[in-house]
Amino acid sequence: AEEDSELYTKNYSLPGDGRKTQRQKSRGVSSQYEKARKEFNDELLSLARFFTKDYEIFTKAVPKKLVPDYHKFVSNPMFLKKIQDKCVKQHYDSKESFMTDIRAIAKAAHDYNDNPDAVYKNPDIAPYADRLVEFANGEISSNANLNVKLHHLNAAADGGDDEDGAGADAGGGAGAGGDADAGAGGGAGAGAGAGVAASAPQLPPTQL
Repeated sequence: AEEDSELYTKNYSLPGDGRKTQRQKSRGVSSQYEKARKEFNDELLSLARFFTKDYEIFTKAVPKKLVPDYHKFVSNPMFLKKIQDKCVKQHYDSKESFMTDIRAIAKAAHDYNDNPDAVYKNPDIAPYADRLVEFANGEISSNANLNVKLHHLNAAADGGDDEDGAGADAGGGAGAGGDADAGAGGGAGAGAGAGVAASAPQLPPTQL
């Protein structure tokens, strides 16, 4: 009888023994990752909304009625509202993926306004878009909350515990997300970024 009992307790997981099945573990990791991704994108959403304060001209898509030839020169239109919508849909999983879309705003501005055949081009728009990229890069590189959220996201993606090291990432600033600095060409600091926004020129109410 003792030998029979051993067969059922020594090598097998019985109901109520406190062990998690692989499926339960997977569900836990998935739930943790989804939460971390949402929190990371929520933080990016706050930044994208903040950018519209000084760069309102890039908030919405260029109206076709105002600039009918725009899509002849711009194959991938990008604007801050579209980026905000992508944040809501939890599209981003890194600072660099977010900055790629910010830089797409500047690329579109150059594609149209640097083209001699563009009818409604404005020479002030493309440099202004470059300032947005510089400002955005400085903001996300120095944002402590964003660095913490990114650490949590990366830890959840690896299926590990995200408690250790989160404070270090927050204090380190670019340490948790240096990819944004590299992607945007070295990046400006938070102070320089703020200066960019403060000195932004007044432009006509047509976003290109």
